[in-house]
Amino acid sequence: MKISELPFEILAQIADRLSTDDKRSCALACKGLRHTFQRALWRYIRVHSYRGVQKLIDNIKRHQTVSTPYSLWVYSLRIYSSYSIAETSDIEFSELFKYLPNLRCLDLGPISYERIYTDITSSDKIWTSLETLKIQWEGNSYIHQRINFFEFINGCSKLRKLEIRKGSMNQLLEFSMKDFDNMHRHLKTLSSITVHVNPTSDFWTTLDTIPSTAPAFSVTSLNINWKQQRDRNGSWNSWNPLWLYYFGYKYPNLRSLRLNSRTMWPSTLIMDKRETMISLFRSNPNAFQHLETFDFKHDIYFKLSRFILWEVFRELRVPLRHLTLDPTQLGELDASYSMDVNKVLESFSKTLQSFSVQGFECISGVPNPIFGLYSYHPLLTNLCISSIDVTLDIVNLLDKCVALKQLKFCAGTLVIDPNTTTETSKQQQHGLQILTLRKCSVAFEVFNYVSSRCRCLKQMTLYTLHIKGSICKITGCLLLDMPHTFLKTLNVGQLRYGPSYEETNVYDHSRLTLLSQLNDVSLTDEKTKRDTNEIDPEHPALTSQRIDWLYTYNASPHYKYKRVKTTKLSKSGANIAFEYYQRFQSEKVLQNLKHQCLCNREIDYMEREYELNKGYGQLKFGKVESSRVI
Repeated sequence: MKISELPFEILAQIADRLSTDDKRSCALACKGLRHTFQRALWRYIRVHSYRGVQKLIDNIKRHQTVSTPYSLWVYSLRIYSSYSIAETSDIEFSELFKYLPNLRCLDLGPISYERIYTDITSSDKIWTSLETLKIQWEGNSYIHQRINFFEFINGCSKLRKLEIRKGSMNQLLEFSMKDFDNMHRHLKTLSSITVHVNPTSDFWTTLDTIPSTAPAFSVTSLNINWKQQRDRNGSWNSWNPLWLYYFGYKYPNLRSLRLNSRTMWPSTLIMDKRETMISLFRSNPNAFQHLETFDFKHDIYFKLSRFILWEVFRELRVPLRHLTLDPTQLGELDASYSMDVNKVLESFSKTLQSFSVQGFECISGVPNPIFGLYSYHPLLTNLCISSIDVTLDIVNLLDKCVALKQLKFCAGTLVIDPNTTTETSKQQQHGLQILTLRKCSVAFEVFNYVSSRCRCLKQMTLYTLHIKGSICKITGCLLLDMPHTFLKTLNVGQLRYGPSYEETNVYDHSRLTLLSQLNDVSLTDEKTKRDTNEIDPEHPALTSQRIDWLYTYNASPHYKYKRVKTTKLSKSGANIAFEYYQRFQSEKVLQNLKHQCLCNREIDYMEREYELNKGYGQLKFGKVESSRVI
């Protein structure tokens, strides 16, 4: 059967999965394919420029007289670029949308609703057929502008997904409980809401009305981004947990809740009325009974320890599956805030599948603790911990999270607790597949342990790591042995090797890395064990196949603008390093360095000799299919 003879439904699915260029090529290939792939080209329209908008309008007008106007095929329209008022003044957007009766998804980008929603177009069929609308708020807090904006949104009566973005000057639309209620009276089928807003509500004068609010049963996803700014009365807005009290009544079928309250100061009334609020939440036992995803981002001004969230969620037995807590501000961690991670995890241990916590100092109760999980988490498959000055026991973590598939650890120290028995754990194979270590310290023995226990590991990312261990004075090598690890992908960069900062100066750490894999790699445990036993303890680099030599160095001569890079050694540089460590600290080898280039011109002779003399770290895997330097 020829491809042109396939049923239209199958051809249409093929066309939707091809790139724009491939669709165009297929449309020109033969008459049998032209209609299907032409239709696919018109189905999703993306406009990148002012000229593109005008060209689209001209094309639609030109083909209105054909038997099947192309404009009837347009299902989705997205406008990317920003335009000045002068550029768009001659574009008749109202005329454009008149010709798109089958449009379902509209992303206006930077185009103001006032440019398209005129008295003439307000009754057009498009506004009652749209299912997805993404729009940017461009305006201020004047009442008439807000009324017109909500009139435009509420006119799209069949909307399922709504996204309101902040304006180009970071303007935020004021949103109150009345606005939510009014919006849902018009948009009965709305299921997903994403808004950047300025919250305005006087909860303490309207508390009695919240239990009687009309529920919006269709809404399952809510993404609220709040920002600190002055309202039209000149007062600063403030975050109030009673918004969650309102959402509990308004959205009984909510499955995903994402709150971003960065730069929001907590209301001064919150602390004084904590017990009152807890009793209010208890009065609605049906709140959040379907909530599976909760993503909470805030900054250092919002102290989660004083918030009633966990007490409420625990009492309501919220069935969370995916939990994200992120109080970082501009990527920086807050060293002043601590959190009992075990207490949070225990609250949802029977349902939680993914957990990400950033910017917290984990509470343990003892100075300089080795952090461990108290309870089992049989369903947890994805875990991300980014903590300050927290030492994590990898053995305990794998024992408690038996279903873990992906682990990301940042900004702490990863060790094997000497008080933990590892022999039993090694026999219990773990299914970890993806491991990411960033901006943290790792004990060298962790690598061998992970290799022995996690033999399903397929992807590793090692970036900005301090690997703790003593470099051998005889060979100059710190061996990170992972013979049971057969990776598909390895991402690596900015590695340092040596004792802890307390024991030595950071400038004494080695920054040279050898990536290698076993010679004659075999998937059988017997052969792997034999290769491991045959390693030459004096020259471990000689018993494995080299992949790359990597070097991490300061690429900027100015300390103020320090820029650290990792690069692969040139072929000649790799040979120098290999020869040097064959005869470690040999005078003859040192003499050869004077006239040969190890990396590139940015690294001079004195630094080459100095770095080689500090030794290197060897990451030795069973096999690596693809490696990339970050």
